[in-house]
Amino acid sequence: MPSKTGRPGLSFRGVSATWSEKRQRYEGKVTVAKRPDGTYDRKSVYGKTPDAIKAEIRELQEKADKKIPVAPGRKPTVKKFFLQWLTEIHLTLERPLAPRTVDGYMSACTTWIFPAIGDIVIDDLTIQHLDALYAKIRPHRASTYLLKVHAIIRRGLGLAMARDLVARNVAEIRGNPGSTKGRRRRPLTVEQARSLVVAIEKRPTALRWKIGLAIGPRQGEALGLTWPCVHLDSGAIAKDWQLQRLRWRHGCDDPEACAAQFCRREKCQPNWLHGCAQPGRCYQQPFRCPARVRGDRCRLHRRPCPEPCPPGCTRHAARCPQRKDGGLVLTRPKTWLEPEDDEVATDLVVLPATLAKELRTHKSRQDAVKKALGKEWQGNDLVFCQPDGRPSTLAST
Repeated sequence: MPSKTGRPGLSFRGVSATWSEKRQRYEGKVTVAKRPDGTYDRKSVYGKTPDAIKAEIRELQEKADKKIPVAPGRKPTVKKFFLQWLTEIHLTLERPLAPRTVDGYMSACTTWIFPAIGDIVIDDLTIQHLDALYAKIRPHRASTYLLKVHAIIRRGLGLAMARDLVARNVAEIRGNPGSTKGRRRRPLTVEQARSLVVAIEKRPTALRWKIGLAIGPRQGEALGLTWPCVHLDSGAIAKDWQLQRLRWRHGCDDPEACAAQFCRREKCQPNWLHGCAQPGRCYQQPFRCPARVRGDRCRLHRRPCPEPCPPGCTRHAARCPQRKDGGLVLTRPKTWLEPEDDEVATDLVVLPATLAKELRTHKSRQDAVKKALGKEWQGNDLVFCQPDGRPSTLAST
């Protein structure tokens, strides 16, 4: 049937396709459901020709007949939905992602996922797209990182499927790109354990490592142990906190303007190397060599130079004068569960009697140092800290 513009149209199952001057495409509107207020929810599909949208109209009509919910609006790309997931959606879930987890997911997305499949409409994502992505990652990263990228995609598509944006989770259908079984670790022999204890005794933070050997906490859980979580009488501790280094966030009103002061807009100038056969007889400065060649790095970076900042960059939050939510921060461990109203505390781990005694001695010594420093002591209630009370890092333990 001809449209108002004289272009041929299409009538299929009561749905007419007309020419859209705004989008320069044929548009067909399908009634897919009824809203809570009683009005009809109509979804538009677009194509270059009337026949091109016939299959999509048929699919929407079949879903409407079977009462299958259809997400309103256009389907987002992988990049758009994953960014929304990592910035907005996860905050509304029962267990939001931890800040370090968000940073790790975002790093994997910006480095590998978005460049490869970010521009693909999320419902058009196929197993072949994932195969190509994993083939790019495999030569450069470990197998565990490849499994992490796969888990990110599977989790994101699971949320998209719950919101009727995809009909199936192709990452779950494909399966893991490798084995999830780690290498079996052999325990220390008696001689190795004795040698390790002897080496630990020479360190000023020997107690911190002994407790680590006794109960096996994570690095952050050992450094984030606080005195309120230590029961000196019974010699038990609760692993309720961990020390983590979080990325700084902008605290200013305009992160883009703040970051512009520190952005690199041009590529680094490469260093010059001698290209002649006898550098010893040439100029002392390589850039004066008549046959000079460009090096693979500049004078500032030991690794390959980073790319210049893109337009609208909002990074460099660590240099923001009003930076927030970063640095060494006490956070809850991943396995920590908030106790109910009628519960007193989380699970306790009992230390050996010898370590409990050393821990009480350590408490007495720390109280003496705290009293001697007075106002210079930075109180954080940390069991293992620097001499002035500041949180310890891996280098200071």
